[in-house]
Amino acid sequence: VDNKTVGIGNKVTVQEKGRKTQEVFEIVGSTEADPLENKVSNESPFGQALMG
Repeated sequence: VDNKTVGIGNKVTVQEKGRKTQEVFEIVGSTEADPLENKVSNESPFGQALMG
């Protein structure tokens, strides 16, 4: 997988515009999603946006 492709199993670092802090999210299947663990479903709007 090249560094421009995001899919299930990948971790994505997100930095909100204008902020210095970053958060890491892992793209997972819908049954594994856990917002407290920053695991985002590939079917969620946020997960789909991260995957492009």
